[in-house]
Amino acid sequence: MLHLIIESFIRPRETMRGILRRDLPEALLLPAAVTICCVVAAVEGVFAVVFGTGSDGSLLRGPIGLAVVQFGILLVSALLIDRVGAMFGGNGTWKSAMIVAIWYMVVSLGPNMIVLYVQHSGGDMSTFLAVQFIAAGWMLVMLTGFVQVVHGFKNAFLTGLGVLATGFFFGLLVVLALSALGIVPPGAESNV
Repeated sequence: MLHLIIESFIRPRETMRGILRRDLPEALLLPAAVTICCVVAAVEGVFAVVFGTGSDGSLLRGPIGLAVVQFGILLVSALLIDRVGAMFGGNGTWKSAMIVAIWYMVVSLGPNMIVLYVQHSGGDMSTFLAVQFIAAGWMLVMLTGFVQVVHGFKNAFLTGLGVLATGFFFGLLVVLALSALGIVPPGAESNV
């Protein structure tokens, strides 16, 4: 599994082709999604405790609440990959979109932990911004490759532009909705 994760950063399109060739059973996808969301919540919860990011009682502070939010984000991400790709002539399926969403969450855990570590390790702001920019750029390149394979898109630039625009608007809507519900502090939308 570690080999596949590393390959995803180096050769995202080839790695996704290999994952899709395994023809994972559809019945496995929901348990896999729940499992990865629980793992992400647990790891981020440990980071919150280790780095003392506080506990204000919000939904995102508890591991179960964070897992529920992660699961919702994963499902909506799969839906967006499926539907937005289809709007632009892609030939992906719901199953392949779920595989991309699940695998993307798996591989994004490492870069997210690095960003959190740099953010809370007491380094200067320029280092944090540089690490965050590099991680976000590489994750965009990787997700673009995954989406290209799933939908059969040929143009990486246009696919990346579509992924970036969809991610920006989806992220903004999620943060605004969570802020309106009081789940994240107002003003967090500036971090999207």
